[in-house]
Amino acid sequence: FLDLYLANYENWKEHSYYPDEFYLCKGGERFEEVSQKAGMMPPFNQNRAGRGVNWGDFDNDGDLDIFVSNYRLQENFLWRNNGDGTFTNVACLLGVAGDENDGWWGHTIGSSWGDYDNDGTANLAHPRYIEFSNKTKLYENLGPPDYRFVDRRAEAGIKYEETHSDPLWADFDGDGDLDLYITSVYKDRKSFLYENLGNGKFKDVTYLSATRVFNGWGCAASDFDNDGDVDLFVASGSGGYFFLNKGNGNNYLEIKVIGTRSNSSGIGTRITVKQDDRIQIREVQGGKGTTSENSVVQFFGFGKNEKPVTVDIRFPSGKKKHLSNVQLNQRITVKE
Repeated sequence: FLDLYLANYENWKEHSYYPDEFYLCKGGERFEEVSQKAGMMPPFNQNRAGRGVNWGDFDNDGDLDIFVSNYRLQENFLWRNNGDGTFTNVACLLGVAGDENDGWWGHTIGSSWGDYDNDGTANLAHPRYIEFSNKTKLYENLGPPDYRFVDRRAEAGIKYEETHSDPLWADFDGDGDLDLYITSVYKDRKSFLYENLGNGKFKDVTYLSATRVFNGWGCAASDFDNDGDVDLFVASGSGGYFFLNKGNGNNYLEIKVIGTRSNSSGIGTRITVKQDDRIQIREVQGGKGTTSENSVVQFFGFGKNEKPVTVDIRFPSGKKKHLSNVQLNQRITVKE
């Protein structure tokens, strides 16, 4: 059953804040608030202004960790799952709390996990609002043994925009690596689409792709028309924008998982696809960034390579499945 981390925000009139809450689902019938039992204790669960919650297994130990994006110049949380029902906040230790400046941190609205460099670890796109504290981050996960993070934004070519809001990882061009879309809030602030060039660099293709939106908030990706590429929806102050991907003929594979012992949507499942020596990973997420959720169907692109692939699936229950010689250009459904 799905559990719930609730990031609470502020009371605008009173400028008062409320602690985050963590609920375990008990048999699919009720929830139990267990933040204290789980070790989510003060000061990390009080007087905060959470804007986004993102689950992901950043340390590859088989259980889901939690990143909390906090607003109002407050530090972010990275709750490492200890595997025994408790969590430890390791945001400062691993370098993702933000850059402290005279007691101030940053306005984080939303963040999103994604393995943009295909090294088997989850990286973190981490937009920020307000330059004087710290800028948007593109955190590369350095992997074992410590799984520390280092900011690659500037060298990767991601431009700074003061009102960056909601990030989205998706392989829009189907070439086998994750591209990055970022919305920007407020009037006359534009969103950006960055093409992953596959060498640690990104290229701004917003204008060429015709995906520019002003005052964008949440965004989400899905193969809406089932034609083998990823489409885009962006919510903005002037309404919703739906961008239909016209495609480029690249090869692809779409995978939908159905849980039996795990939750039926397969949320929390990790899928690893290997073609030749190239590995891609995806995790089925129940939400991303802020106020948005992608399709639970996972998309993998392969460019012009038509060779079959192997698929390894790890469900939240721990059960694993292995598929070999999987042909491309189809959608498959895998039951736990």
